[in-house]
Amino acid sequence: MTTGAKINSDGDVLMSDITSDGASSFDSRLQTTVLTNLLNKSLGVQGIWSFEEVITVDDCIEGLCFMKQEWRELEGNGGKEERKLDLLYLNIIFDFLAKYATQQERYSFLSTLLLKALDRKIFDVNQFITIALQRANIIEGPSFKLTCKCIKRCIQKCAKDTVYDILRRVIELIQSLPTDLTPIQFKNVNRAIRILEMLVEPPHEFMSPYAAMIEITGDMSKVHWTLSGFFRQFHIQKQNLVSMLTILDDPELCRIVGPSKEEEFIPRLKIDRRHLLLPEDPQPPPTNTSTIWNRHVNSLLQMVREGVPLQVVKSQIASVSDIRHQTTSTSDMLLTANILRVIQLVNSIEGAPKVEEKNPDDAYGSWWDEWQHFADQFYSFVENGLLDYDKFMTTLSQSRTAKGQKLRDNAVIWLLTQCLPLNNIKELFRTDLQMKNGSDFGHLIPSVMGFYNKEQATNTALYHDLRDTSLTCLLFRVYNIIGTGASKEIQQYLNTLSEKVQNVTVHKYRKWWQETETPDFYTLQPKVAAIICVLSSFMSSRIANAISDFIQKPETDPSLTMYYNVSDPGLGFTGKLRPISINFLAHLSIRCRQRVLEGLELVMFSDEQKNPALVETYARLLYISPGSRNKYKLQSQLHVHNTESPAKLHTLLEILNFRLLRYFKFHSSTKELFLDLFGCLMRTTSHQLWHSLQNFLIKICLNLKYMLKFSKATDTVDFGCVLNRLVIVSLAKTLRTRGISDYAQVRDLRKILNRLYTVTPHQWSANTLKYFPSEFVEFYNQVQVPPQVITRDTVILEFKANQQYFAALDRSGEAFLNQYKMNPQSRPLFLCVVWLITLEHKKTDGLATAQQILYAFPPQELTQYIYMFTDFLLEESPIQGASPRSAMGPGFVPQVATTEIIREVGSLLASFVWTYHLIDFETLILALLDKDADPNSYPLIEYLLISDNQFSQRVEGFCSLNLNKEHWREENYYKKHRDYEQKFPEFVAGPGFPKLPSYYGNVCLRFLPIFDIMVGRLIENEKTELLLKLISKYFKLYSYHENPANFVADLLYYYFESPIFQQSDTKMRLLKLLESSSITFSSVFTQYFSTKNISVFSNQYYKHVIARLATGISTTYNSLPSTHANNQQKPSQIFHVFNEFSTTTSRTITSVVLELLVLPLPPNETTTHLLNVVFESQLRSFSTMESVGLILANLPTPFHRVLYEKALQVIQQDSVFMENSVSRELPPFTLHFASDYSSNISASIDNRANKILLLLQLFFHYSSVENLRIVPSLIAAIKPVKSIQQLYFLCKMVGPFIYRIAGNGELLGQILHGLMEGLLDLSPWIQSLVVHHGTGTNDANHPLSLLSVISDFFHHCKAVFPKLPAEVWPKMQGLVGMMSPELQHQLKHLFL
Repeated sequence: MTTGAKINSDGDVLMSDITSDGASSFDSRLQTTVLTNLLNKSLGVQGIWSFEEVITVDDCIEGLCFMKQEWRELEGNGGKEERKLDLLYLNIIFDFLAKYATQQERYSFLSTLLLKALDRKIFDVNQFITIALQRANIIEGPSFKLTCKCIKRCIQKCAKDTVYDILRRVIELIQSLPTDLTPIQFKNVNRAIRILEMLVEPPHEFMSPYAAMIEITGDMSKVHWTLSGFFRQFHIQKQNLVSMLTILDDPELCRIVGPSKEEEFIPRLKIDRRHLLLPEDPQPPPTNTSTIWNRHVNSLLQMVREGVPLQVVKSQIASVSDIRHQTTSTSDMLLTANILRVIQLVNSIEGAPKVEEKNPDDAYGSWWDEWQHFADQFYSFVENGLLDYDKFMTTLSQSRTAKGQKLRDNAVIWLLTQCLPLNNIKELFRTDLQMKNGSDFGHLIPSVMGFYNKEQATNTALYHDLRDTSLTCLLFRVYNIIGTGASKEIQQYLNTLSEKVQNVTVHKYRKWWQETETPDFYTLQPKVAAIICVLSSFMSSRIANAISDFIQKPETDPSLTMYYNVSDPGLGFTGKLRPISINFLAHLSIRCRQRVLEGLELVMFSDEQKNPALVETYARLLYISPGSRNKYKLQSQLHVHNTESPAKLHTLLEILNFRLLRYFKFHSSTKELFLDLFGCLMRTTSHQLWHSLQNFLIKICLNLKYMLKFSKATDTVDFGCVLNRLVIVSLAKTLRTRGISDYAQVRDLRKILNRLYTVTPHQWSANTLKYFPSEFVEFYNQVQVPPQVITRDTVILEFKANQQYFAALDRSGEAFLNQYKMNPQSRPLFLCVVWLITLEHKKTDGLATAQQILYAFPPQELTQYIYMFTDFLLEESPIQGASPRSAMGPGFVPQVATTEIIREVGSLLASFVWTYHLIDFETLILALLDKDADPNSYPLIEYLLISDNQFSQRVEGFCSLNLNKEHWREENYYKKHRDYEQKFPEFVAGPGFPKLPSYYGNVCLRFLPIFDIMVGRLIENEKTELLLKLISKYFKLYSYHENPANFVADLLYYYFESPIFQQSDTKMRLLKLLESSSITFSSVFTQYFSTKNISVFSNQYYKHVIARLATGISTTYNSLPSTHANNQQKPSQIFHVFNEFSTTTSRTITSVVLELLVLPLPPNETTTHLLNVVFESQLRSFSTMESVGLILANLPTPFHRVLYEKALQVIQQDSVFMENSVSRELPPFTLHFASDYSSNISASIDNRANKILLLLQLFFHYSSVENLRIVPSLIAAIKPVKSIQQLYFLCKMVGPFIYRIAGNGELLGQILHGLMEGLLDLSPWIQSLVVHHGTGTNDANHPLSLLSVISDFFHHCKAVFPKLPAEVWPKMQGLVGMMSPELQHQLKHLFL
């Protein structure tokens, strides 16, 4: 390679002289040398060579062109290498510009060179602009002036990304300037702003206003003053679009009800961050006047008070923080909510009546239960990192009571002490004590001392011992935390404080514990219980060990020994039956409770036998222990215990099935429980374990609130014949009653249906399909009826082939088993043959052997055989006489059997179930219910449940035990249940199938989910008489139902249009199932229940119903809630976690919905009354609006029609929509985005148009996505759109839920297409408006301003939903092509 270069006669540097020997590598040094010398010569600067002639700008341009051409020919490169060459050239030129910025003649030469290079397209225009922006210096005049000229000259040729870069870079340059500008800087700023205006304003608009809006971000208070005007227009534009996409501009306004749609915010998180337009909440203002802040604090405070499960609070926090990309504000909100709760409790207890020690039930005080309840929540928040303990303590120490006094209450110290066992809190105190602060060490201990109230212990109530010894306990624990390694100075500091507050009672209690034998925890006196609870605060390990040891020690009283099989003591065990009192457990310190639980877990998860006291105490502790860690530990054990140890798994299943379903019900992990356990179900060989597993999974299936997400591939799903069918029913009911939060959840629905049908073919009856969702009906209408598997002829052939064995069945067990091992295909016939022999020959002497043979079959197969047997029973056995299905062929019509035949067959079936244990009762009823198209299935069910007394006797026997309906308060469950088991034994043990321990379950409790299914099938088939008989006979069982109110509400919702519900008496009789439920009805409804006087349902009744719910969900929007004591307010129950409803609000909404579903009025009349309350002229309550929206969303479709009709009436007839107008005295929609939401609320309920808009938004917010399918029809019903206000109304109605339907591209496409057609309807009017009034306006409510927001809405949808069906945007582009020039210009960037 040469060391120099030559200039030709024209002054050009020859590229052929730069490289030699065919080298093809890019040499930046030589390129730099050539161009540098060329520019030096052009500027008259001496370079490496001497030049005689002057080189002009045009010569330089030609030289540049020649150099690039020679390089291309010689190098043969392009693309990336050529861009590198351009980058080198441009940087060299800009270096020269910077060097000669003060030499006007040379600078002018270089500027002209750059501009002409642009005109000649020597450089890539996008790369050129990028370099120019990088090298631009707004502080210097010439440099930035040149950059602006270059941008203006080539902007039309720039790519979209380059245009965006220009906007960003120019703004960055201006933002970098100081506040005080020099004249040169001010001129450059003016040039820069003209560039910005050229990018976004007519007539050029190189980018859409929406694109500019999402690029311009940041705090308006930090914007350079010269940009404030430019920024403000886009800030307002962004706020207006946010207003369209939210309800009252607040995405979380309706979150206070709780876990209604906890997964809905997830789709938004997948959106490009630039397009997340929702505003960020402010940091907590010093005066606490921000209504945005206050509303979220109110929401969290209500959750804290009601004890909403932790994962729901997490969902609330995530929905606030994740959408806005911040966490500090939301954590401060939770901190503020907790501080307010502390102040409320302090004030409430100060005003509470004194508690007398002589009343043991009030020994701890009702308001102390509130502290216990709150402490569990507080501990969970700190443990999970949701609450900053240090910040909480510091802020609380600065708080004041309602009287303005410093907060001094020993209960606060007790609360803080509960978190000391957490490792992070221990480390916090260790670190803090190392910091000397005057005479104190750190700030935590002085803050704690500030809460101490030595005058407080004036009440004789025992709970005061817990409260007033808390400071001594805290100091003792802190002393132990720092250990002996702490300095003597710190130890002396703590000792001095302890001496000041030394509680003689604590010292006495410690001495008492050391001198006393371990107490009998069954017979604790209230005073002793209080002492132990105090000791648990600083001796948690010792107290916990004592409790654990006590539970596990054998019972000394022989009468309390429990055997599972009285005739075989070897199958039983000795142990305690009574659990530890729930009241005592709840008042132990949180750490002590956790230690007891951990001690019991070691036994629960081991191979040891578990006595009933241990099992029940473990269940109670799970409910009242904070956090979800214990739940996950239990769930993990379900993975560990396989079917090789059925006793261990069965024990866990007993506690899950009959005690912990409500505990898991509040968690979405219930779905994971289902998917985890069905694998065990399909592998177990224990029939007893099989029935327990299946029963538990049936319960989960029937109580699911969310769609199942299959963790395995859809083509491998198989839950067994029973669950496969129930999963389909569950999916159908979930879609109809609960709905789904995102359409993406049902994308594979058809695959799931196809798979379940493949492994368990079943043809649902027409009566069942009538209530299935449309997707299900479409699928099952296309599948073929499964063929008959067992015919009478095949059964007879099986009998003849093994006649010698069947003739001596009692002696042929081993022979049959050997045969069925070799011929498993014959197994399904065995039960049918035994049935025929017994029915026709009345021979029962071999049935005991038949039981052993059947139990030798895998339980999965036996269940399927019972279904096949039921088919045979109804279609092929003598119940059909001489006309079985196999004889009649395709024309088979089941014959109705006589009463005598039903009695004979039913009696034998009952003996097969109860006497000989050949058939499982629950499986038989399920199989008969699946044959609901057969006229004899329900007569047989009626016989088994009504005529035959075997099952009813068991139910009566179980109900006669008088068990406490609140099982956590029942202390003698096991003794009572043992008496029942001895009278009605189940699962008789035999060779190869030993009896597993049974703690809770029996056929009565296991039948409850079967009863749920049966009630639904009876409604489908309009068996009113049988339904009412069964309810009347078995309603007492529902006292033990885990979910009775939700079951009845879902039942009424799902079957609302059933003919049997047209008689209100039938619906009223269903409420009998709720006699023991926590549901409460209004006095008017109760009055009708007894009088049947329909006139009581006046407008006043509906106002009361709405107000009842509004009271539960309303919050103060302009201020934080009052912390004054409210002595009329009852404390919430500490044991709320055991109840069906986790919050008061959820119970209230269920009660209200139940009432309205049962009313003896047509649904349209009910909805009309509700809307009349909304449209009263004096209505100014947002909580009333929200309540009506929530109520309607929880009612079935027939209640919605009047709402839609009312909406259409308002939109089409209200004066604000009737015609387009440039100005209005009272515009229907205020576009100003206010930080004070009270003004937005007021504006949203001040006229009919705004009321119906807000009501529709709230209704769709709470509705399932299934209800959103009506929206395209609503849009179509308004066409042709007559005013811009109508179209804006439709967009604002749709905006808040567009993210939810992102998974249904077809529906979203229909909605957007309908809205675009509405814009086409307005095209002539908009063009006329522009002609007469121009395009500029500063009026936020001018029609063109509304049009601007609508345009931004379409651009936003295009940006965040790129995966809509391929035909959606082309069709919309076709509509735009038919619009006026003004509208086409407004939307031109939509399709670029």
